[in-house]
Formats: sequence, structure tokens, C-alpha cells
Amino acid sequence: MKLINVIKGLEYDGDIDGNIEIKGIAYDSRKVEEGYIFVAIKGFKVDGHDFVDQAIKKGAALIVAEREIDLNIKFIKVENSRISLALISKNYYENPTRSINLIGVTGTNGKTSITYIVRDMLTSMNFESGLIGTIQNCIGNEIVETNSTTPESLELNELFSKMKNKNIEHAVMEVSSHALSLSRVHGLDFDIATFTNLTQDHLDYHENMDNYFNEKRKLFETAKKTLINIDDEYGEKLYNEYKEKSYSYSINKDADFNGSSIEMSSAGTSFVLTYQNRRHLISTPFYGNIYVLNVIAAIGSLVALGLDIDDVVKATQSIKPVLGRLEQVQNDLGINILVDYAHTPDALNNVLTIGKSFTEGRLISVFGCGGDRDKTKRPKMGRISEEIADFTIITSDNPRTEDPELIIKDILTGIQENSNRYTVISNRKIAIEKSIEIAKPGDTIIIAGKGHETYQIIGTVKNHFSDVEVALEYIKG
Repeated sequence: MKLINVIKGLEYDGDIDGNIEIKGIAYDSRKVEEGYIFVAIKGFKVDGHDFVDQAIKKGAALIVAEREIDLNIKFIKVENSRISLALISKNYYENPTRSINLIGVTGTNGKTSITYIVRDMLTSMNFESGLIGTIQNCIGNEIVETNSTTPESLELNELFSKMKNKNIEHAVMEVSSHALSLSRVHGLDFDIATFTNLTQDHLDYHENMDNYFNEKRKLFETAKKTLINIDDEYGEKLYNEYKEKSYSYSINKDADFNGSSIEMSSAGTSFVLTYQNRRHLISTPFYGNIYVLNVIAAIGSLVALGLDIDDVVKATQSIKPVLGRLEQVQNDLGINILVDYAHTPDALNNVLTIGKSFTEGRLISVFGCGGDRDKTKRPKMGRISEEIADFTIITSDNPRTEDPELIIKDILTGIQENSNRYTVISNRKIAIEKSIEIAKPGDTIIIAGKGHETYQIIGTVKNHFSDVEVALEYIKG
């Protein structure tokens, strides 16, 4: 593609030859090839501007940067390299989301569950679909590994281009606050923006809840239509701001999509969905009110997209449990063992409350907190577990470069002195095994924090680790 077409709409300073043929784009100098554009981005740990000379040696045809480059090469200066990368990527891949019905889901909790529910229902309705999110990326039946909730704009546009080339018409993606803050989704054509909730998370990055909310709301500024949970205080604020293009959903208030008559059993949760004065009975394999809201969000997103409500409701019969979201660990011990990704105070409160509601015996909580992340949520999660669970085993999560014992010490500040309702086992494997050892028939164990993850990050090394695998191996042993 000619350079003039790749940088269409880009504001920059510098002279270029628009007829140069561009063969690719990179923001990592190691991936530059002959004829590529190299976009220098300042990251958290390294600055792409420091690697311009490497990009030149590898054959870069043009450098895009935020500061002057004192080298003999074609160079243009831009105000924001990340926004420039998004625009260049969109142009290079010929604006692929324009041809796709794209649903973006954002919020603190529920994003992964909703995207998978949407995908299950689209499959049931014989639509081949794409998915981008925390667990994996999917292009139809092709699975692509992911390293972040929302990839960088270059990878996003490449993924959507592959979907477009496969004639995939529908896609759903998780949109993280980091992605919005870092302009990764800038220029994507969202048909529906769905908001789940906003509770404390990522304050190590955003500093306060107002900043966190303002990043989330960016998704709703450009989306054609929005679907918003008005049970959440931030959702209600967002709905009032974008009411003219918004659908609302709720289980506590009057809304466009309303859930009521919620009943939970060992098989899952059923409820009545009311939309346009018609009632639909929905049965799901999930537990609790939070997952009722997730299912309603998935239904509402597809209806807002223009699909028939009766077809969408019928498709809920094909919903499958989501990996690492109150995932059951099968056993013949008479114990409910559930693994969940809950790693925020609100999410931990939700899953423990759900577990408590159907537990005949004791509720045992196993959790830790991640290192190099928001420290202020640690005591809050300790207090929540102590208050709801009958017994808590505090352990390690992904300590990263922090000392696991110091992370646990932070958690313990939220627990009452002289409490006999907890113990500390910093080794996560031993903690999980201990929870099963002390459990009796009728008890429920909730292992929280890592969910679908198959690794534990200690220092800077990813070690293979799966909560589900550890529990199953101990049960079999």
C-alpha cells in the first residue's frame, strides 16, 4: 500500500514521498522488516524512541515519532504516537471493523463472561463470529493466544482484517480501561458499547475512581448504540449522559431489559426477562444475580445489534459455563469446588455471596492478591472474605516482583485481630490442597483470583500453574 494511503487523516510535521510502498507496520523494532513504518511509542518500561536506529538498520522506510529524530531517514513528527499507530493500522488494514458488527464490552467485572455468552449465542444462531478477550482471541474456529485483555491497535486491526477476510460479520470484544487510556481501540467502529459496572480495580494505574470512569466512558462517545447496567451508580450516570442512544438493563429497576423472579439451584440460575412488555423464561448454567446481569447484557447487546429477541432468547439454551468463572471442579467427595477469576473486592464479594447462598455446610475461601498492583484493595478483600466465608485460607496469587509475604501482610490488615476464621499458607498449591483436606460433604470451596490462568508469575517468570489442575490432582491422589 502506498504511504499516502497509510497515513491518510494523520496530522504530522515533516516531508514525505507519498508514493513509497509500505509493506508493514511495527512498533517493536525487532519486528521491523524492509519497507516497514516504525512507530516509536513510549511504553511503561522502554521507550521506542530509543530503538529508532535499530529500526533503520532493519530497513524501516519511515519513522513516526513524538520527538525529533536526528538521523538520516524519512521521519514525521506526531503529537501522539499511540493514536497515530491506531490510525495508520486502521488505514493499512482498510478499516476492517466497518464491515463487522462489533460489540465492545467494558466494566470492571463481567467482560469475559458476557463476551463468551454472546459468542455461544451467535454460534447457536449459525453466525460465525470473532472474539477478542482475556482468555483467548478467536477468528471463527481459529484460536489465537492472547497476552492482554485488549491487544495493541496494530494487532487488533490485523485480527479484524482476518475476520473480514473470512467473511465474519459479527465480533465481540472486551475493552479494558488500559486499552481506552492507551488509545488501542481508537478508530474502531463499535456498533454496540456495553457497560457492566465499575468497582475498585487498577487504581495503581488510574489513581482514583473518577479517572477510571472517564477512561471507560470514552467507549460510549463514538459507539452507535449503547447498553448500560443502571443498577450500577456509574452505569446510571453513563446512561443519563447517553440516553438518546442507550438501552438500559437491570434486575432492580425499570429498564429496557429487566430480570426478575430469579431462582438458583445446583443446576444454575433461572429468571424472567422482560423486554417490550413481553416475558421470557431464561435458564442458565451460572450461579447468582451477577451472572443474571451478564446474561441480560449478552441478550441486550444482540437485540440492540438488530437480532430478533425470540431468536436470541432461544439461543440462550446453548450457553455453556465460562472457563474460570465459578468453574466447577468435578469430584465425588460431596464438596462443591469452584474456581473463579475474582480479583477485586466487588468480585470476591459477589462470588462468596453466591457460594454462601447454596452451601449447606461451611464456605471455605482461598484467595490472594496480585503483586505490583493496587495495594489498597488488599485489606478490603481480606475483610470481605472473613465476613462472608466461614473459613479463609490466605495465599499467594501472582506476586510478580513483590514479596508474597508482604502482600499477605497487607491482606491481614483487613482481618480482625485474634480471629480464628483464617489461616495463612503462602504456597498456593498447598493452600488449595489444604482447603480440600479440611472440607466435609456439603461444604463449598471457592478458589479465587486466577480463574482461567494456567500460570503463576513469580518475579518476572511465568510458571505453569492451574487452580483447577491442582485441585483435580489432589482429589485423584
